[in-house]
Amino acid sequence: MTDKMVRFLNSININNIDDYDMDFDNFMKNRFEENSWIADIYKLTPWSYHLLRRFQDGIMTITTYQLNIRFSYACQIKPEDALNLFPDWYQTIYRLPADYESEIRDGVITFIFRSEQEENDAKSRINDFKDFLDFINYDIQVSTVVEEVEQTIVLSERKMKMISKAAERAANELMEEEEEREDNDAEKYDIDIQKIIETQHQEEASLVETQLLQQMKENAEKMKKERERARLNRRGNYIPIDLIDTIDGSTGSVDFSGKIFEVEIKEFGGRKRINIGVGDKAMGAIYINMYENAQVTDEIIKELKKGQNVRVRGVSYLDEFTKNVAVKGHYIDLLPPDEPRPDTSEEKRVELHLHSQMSVQDGVGRMDEYCKLATSMGHKAIAITDHGVVQGFPDAQAAAKATGIKMLYGSELYMV
Repeated sequence: MTDKMVRFLNSININNIDDYDMDFDNFMKNRFEENSWIADIYKLTPWSYHLLRRFQDGIMTITTYQLNIRFSYACQIKPEDALNLFPDWYQTIYRLPADYESEIRDGVITFIFRSEQEENDAKSRINDFKDFLDFINYDIQVSTVVEEVEQTIVLSERKMKMISKAAERAANELMEEEEEREDNDAEKYDIDIQKIIETQHQEEASLVETQLLQQMKENAEKMKKERERARLNRRGNYIPIDLIDTIDGSTGSVDFSGKIFEVEIKEFGGRKRINIGVGDKAMGAIYINMYENAQVTDEIIKELKKGQNVRVRGVSYLDEFTKNVAVKGHYIDLLPPDEPRPDTSEEKRVELHLHSQMSVQDGVGRMDEYCKLATSMGHKAIAITDHGVVQGFPDAQAAAKATGIKMLYGSELYMV
């Protein structure tokens, strides 16, 4: 632990320093908000609630500046680590013991309720727990399920005695009938009973085998999901990739670059989730998804725009929803823009046949892009000649004014 972390813990009245196995990964001023700081804290082990609560109480004593904290961990956070926090968290927040039934199913914390009403009553508190897990950066799914309990018929003691006597009389009558059977019939009856017992044993053995096989399948599926989750979160040993199209679901850790063609950023519990599309010059494309973390900061996320060149490191996998290959990103590095291609001719030409996006099915480029390229190549003028329309003139005029190039206005017409 660095001296900076020791001083920080002491400043928020925490004296048991050795109990906090964590350190600053980054501590910097937020350039977008006045009197605000960002702290990226790297922790070696999962939280115990009493230490976490003491840390939160200490943070609340800070009044001279705003502090935004983002946690990361040296170990893989398991659903059990999150579920172990729930009883103490619930007791502390609501001043009541946690009486919710819960278990871990396929890596998901599942709270079990006996009616939809119970589930609705607990919905806000379960959502509060999800927000709490987001705050400490536990990437664990939480869900609820309703499982109604079959009603048990309760009989009075008097009714039970009546049923017991009736059963006893029936048993005595059956025994009397069996004693009256002839020896051959008795032997045949014993054989039939033996067959019934054997059949029952076979059915029970088959049922046990079926249940065991089902349990084995569930164990295999759980193992597969846990190993896949561990694989997606494993960092390092990235393989350099030249062509995006060569990446498949089994490639593993990859390191490639390209240009962003689509950006989607959503926020969940104060934490951003990024989904970007990246393509290369060979027309290969792939989607990358990841959460904001100590390496992919808010400053980097704000620069993720269409046309931005980036380097991506992460792990490839097959998306079960889209059925396409995707990458779970670990790191994103911003790269400089592409150098425009040069025009080495001594005498520069003027492009007199050019279609913009206003030429349906024949033009894909924008006039501002064309003008920037022509200017960088040393051209003094450029024309716009869309198919039978002039709707592209305003964009052409604005682009010419912005780049200082002369615009020649025209159209490709059809004569009959």
